[in-house]
Amino acid sequence: MVTRQAPAQEWSPEFLQAYWRLEEDWWWFTGRRHLVAAVCGKSQGVGGRVLELGCGSGINAGIFCNGTKYVGVDVSLPSLRHGAAQNSRRLCVATLGNLPFASSSFDRVLLLDVLEHLDDEGSALDETYRVLREGGEVLVISPAHMCLWGAHDVANGHKRRYSATQLRRLLSSHGLEVEKLDYWNCLGFPALALVRWRDRMRGLVNKPRGDFREVPRWLNRLLHRLLQMEGSLVCQGYRLPMGTSLLAVARKGEQHPSGNGRS
Repeated sequence: MVTRQAPAQEWSPEFLQAYWRLEEDWWWFTGRRHLVAAVCGKSQGVGGRVLELGCGSGINAGIFCNGTKYVGVDVSLPSLRHGAAQNSRRLCVATLGNLPFASSSFDRVLLLDVLEHLDDEGSALDETYRVLREGGEVLVISPAHMCLWGAHDVANGHKRRYSATQLRRLLSSHGLEVEKLDYWNCLGFPALALVRWRDRMRGLVNKPRGDFREVPRWLNRLLHRLLQMEGSLVCQGYRLPMGTSLLAVARKGEQHPSGNGRS
């Protein structure tokens, strides 16, 4: 079911079709789902309400079970319709800075590669704070290191990549107390850095070319296993020295620093 609360954002049909094909089993998406499931695993059996902001087709709903109520929000109506047609997911079209939900109504909010797309991260994080119950958890994954900026970021409409310090300060400034902040996809860092250096040499940094490309099945499985291994290490408390992405886990503090957490 898709509920419409805001104008839909239009994307190229060709881009969307390619994206939907890849998100099912492409190594990076499956590795990220494994990471999210591992981080959220401690509360899998206790139900609760989970809100995913910028959910796309809502494919991450499949991570949650055992009575957990999942709600996904996005601005792309075609993506939400695609997700609703694939499975029974509660999806809603809305802007992330004006969510149609009551305050303190969710136990966890997911922002998975979302903040880097937003002109105004603050409004989305203020709304995240508002809809979380006291002590509720927010899980953030975002691209790391502006030195890795390249054509993929341009193609996907990114505004920035984050340093660990920037992401920590951003979350803290909106009342979210960071409990865990780690790198992820450490093994992919050298390869991506080399690709970005090559693109800079060729003048391709700002050409809209994405990194989403199909790879041989054996390589896809190998890359997934490597990311799965890294995710398990991160969840066990190991600190990776670098990575192409940042993972942050934070909780709603007792009071919003600016007093803007609407009630």
